[in-house]
Amino acid sequence: MIQRQAAGELPGGSFEPTLDATILQAVGRELWEETGLRLRRARRLVNEVEFQDNHYTECLWRNATFVVDLDDTAIGTGRAATDHIRDKSNPRNVEPSILVRIDPQEHQDWGWATEAEVIN
Repeated sequence: MIQRQAAGELPGGSFEPTLDATILQAVGRELWEETGLRLRRARRLVNEVEFQDNHYTECLWRNATFVVDLDDTAIGTGRAATDHIRDKSNPRNVEPSILVRIDPQEHQDWGWATEAEVIN
């Protein structure tokens, strides 16, 4: 989970047809761009929500959340690599001591969250 201003959120973004052949490719690209972490595989879809944005009424948006495995061979090599690197201990025993990179212009902090914490 990364913290953008006062609220926390999962890394995410948009499907870009010129860059992404599939939704899962977009998931991997956005994860790398925002954290420097590489996607190994998507385990499963947790939830999917469709909604309309008041600013873009002609569009129907879809938000999908996945449980993923990380590729530990390319940790912390994302676009934000020179901006902010911190190594945090992991009290939830997810992956020991992983480097996550965030852009301080966009995010304040990061931390691990359980699936239950993300869903609730």
